Amino acid sequence: MILVCHQAEHLSYLGIIYKILQSDVFVILDTSGFRKNYFDARNIIRTKEDKQWVTIPVHASMNQPLNTVRIDYSHKWQSSYLQSIKQNYSKAKYFNEIYPEIERIILKQASSLAELNIELLMFILSKFNYKGKVLLGSNLNLNQHLSATDMLIDVCKKIGADTYLSGIGGRNYLEEEKFKENNLELQYQNFVHPVYEQVYKQKFIQNLSSIDFLMNNKLDKLTMNVV
Repeated sequence: MILVCHQAEHLSYLGIIYKILQSDVFVILDTSGFRKNYFDARNIIRTKEDKQWVTIPVHASMNQPLNTVRIDYSHKWQSSYLQSIKQNYSKAKYFNEIYPEIERIILKQASSLAELNIELLMFILSKFNYKGKVLLGSNLNLNQHLSATDMLIDVCKKIGADTYLSGIGGRNYLEEEKFKENNLELQYQNFVHPVYEQVYKQKFIQNLSSIDFLMNNKLDKLTMNVV
């Protein structure tokens, strides 16, 4: 059984989605600490000229658990947020299939940033036909004081996984010997970004939110390498 764990990021990019698609169980780390100016409350979309951020305003301090981060609904940010997506993707092939659900989710008043991000992520995974099991880290009684390696080993044991799949960046911080000591296989995904059709054809821009792919393409075989 292959396990993938990841934070509840906003409109995750394809590298994260591809990693999840290879798993049997995906654990959303909804109690991970908030990171300012990262992808917890924002992501990147394509524009005619280049790209831009779409951002969720929040009340948060650094490392505050994502499932306790409150979204700032004191002003009507949803209209400008949605307008950015509509303006830049209205001519995309599958805009009418993807946009209405994003609009519905954004217009709801979520109880936390994690809740909003998770609902968007579950929609995205449904469009990629993910068949694995999804669990919340907050329901697994995880020890937040453990090291990254020890916590991942703990999750593997709790759900009965024998393999943990990490992004290639995991080589920089995971203690590989500990996985071996616990009879767990550690794999790394060497993500190769696919080139696909985008609504603006002047140049291809990669590492955007995965909604860029969904707006422009039907699901097809995508490049996913495990090393």
